[in-house]
Amino acid sequence: NEIKSYVENRRHNLLQSLKTTQDHKLKILNDQLNLILNEKSKIEQECAIFQEACDIHILTQRIQELNDRIERMSVLGEPRENSFMKFEFRHNQALQDLARSLNSVGRIRVSSTYPPLCRAKIEPAVAKLQCAIHIETVDYNGNVRIDGGDPLTVNIWDPYGKLCEYNFHDKQSGTYTIIFRPLISGNHKIDIRIFDRPISGSPFIIDVTKHNNPLWSFGKRGRGDNELSMPVSVIVDDSAEREQVYVLDPGNSRIKCLTLNGKFIGHLGEITDTLLESTSTGLAYRSSTSKFYLLDWKSKLITEFSIANSDSSSNENSQITIHHQITCSSFNEPVQIAVFEQHQNSLLICDNNTFLIVDSRTGDLINKIDTRLFGIKTIKGFTIGLQDEIIVGDHRIHILSYEGKYLRQ
Repeated sequence: NEIKSYVENRRHNLLQSLKTTQDHKLKILNDQLNLILNEKSKIEQECAIFQEACDIHILTQRIQELNDRIERMSVLGEPRENSFMKFEFRHNQALQDLARSLNSVGRIRVSSTYPPLCRAKIEPAVAKLQCAIHIETVDYNGNVRIDGGDPLTVNIWDPYGKLCEYNFHDKQSGTYTIIFRPLISGNHKIDIRIFDRPISGSPFIIDVTKHNNPLWSFGKRGRGDNELSMPVSVIVDDSAEREQVYVLDPGNSRIKCLTLNGKFIGHLGEITDTLLESTSTGLAYRSSTSKFYLLDWKSKLITEFSIANSDSSSNENSQITIHHQITCSSFNEPVQIAVFEQHQNSLLICDNNTFLIVDSRTGDLINKIDTRLFGIKTIKGFTIGLQDEIIVGDHRIHILSYEGKYLRQ
């Protein structure tokens, strides 16, 4: 059908070119005909004037002029165009090129995929979150296939038997990915077929959970090493030198240090009562300067400090150095804090559903961003992106620029 379409398009273009050429030739001939008629009319008028003339000299002169014009009329009477129009197709190599192209168009494709040996790996599914199904095709000799194009048929039913929408991606490497988003929790049935034959394990029954279960969890209520009293803030230092998770636990007056896998390492230095109060609610860390920032909502103070020993094995004995404390006159109830990496001297404070950007050296207010102007009624969480964009979560995710401009949702 595509080849027929190409041929038909070329035929249409040639006919259009023929029509354009024909119209051009007709216009030239019609213009010439009108010119001849005008000349004829002028000669007839002059002949009528000659018949009334009596002077022989004037008549002789006019007759000579008339003869000259009649001679020019003989040249004007020759058509300036002709009717010759011919279709040619052997003036170049296009016909041979077309023949060669047609010989290479299309192929008969076969597949050695053996559906009973093909496998599917289904990621844990959570309601309203994207889930991926990875399919690996195998031939009847047990070898993993390296090309795509197999005709897969996929059906996904929710617990009520309603078909779910999905996106299908052929990676052209023998593997396929199906992306779907279950809208409700419960058992979903997934039927995957190749050549209308089920693959290994199909149909699959997966349990879509209502909540996004954690990869790992840590702690319980208490005062022990593996216990927490009032964890209010978590920060991650993923630098190669340290790779630690810090948990602010003002209920136990300490900052707990964990590995990235949630294993207990120790507590951060000797935390004094003047540094960490039960009203401390925010903790931030700037990896480029190795400095911590602790926020107390009651005193409205931000304390900048660092630890003298960055060795993860000796956090208990590391010495804490307090550099300075700042506050801002615009603070009302500052509860959380984050740091900008691009703007080294800026801190982001969440205060009564408003963001305050303050100078980390002086506490001066740099900018105030009222998130209610963007329809954000309650800030559930926020962080700073790689380009210092402010990422805010309520029941959606909002992206704001450092200057406070709304970028996207």
